[in-house]
Amino acid sequence: MIKIQQKTQPFVWQIDNSYSLPNISGHVRWNGNNKEFEVCDSLGNWHRIDPTIQLETSNDTSQILSWAREKMKEEERLKKLAADYPAIKDAKDQLDTLINLVKDESTS
Repeated sequence: MIKIQQKTQPFVWQIDNSYSLPNISGHVRWNGNNKEFEVCDSLGNWHRIDPTIQLETSNDTSQILSWAREKMKEEERLKKLAADYPAIKDAKDQLDTLINLVKDESTS
């Protein structure tokens, strides 16, 4: 039997609400005809392993993903502006340099 239950917030986890196969220990194989994993019981019968899972995310995960999407859009807009306007590129380079200097001083 393959059964995974794990919760580590704020990451994604798998929940096994209703495991539909009998509790079988045995050999596992990939059935190329059906494109499914199967497990063999003690009588030599092969049973399909149900691949259905339910994925859920925490509220934190949804907020993090939304923030990351917006951040990526913002960085892409800034990259395009810097390519079109040399003054913006120079200002960004100076800001990046200042940030790195402050980081170096704060870690010393």
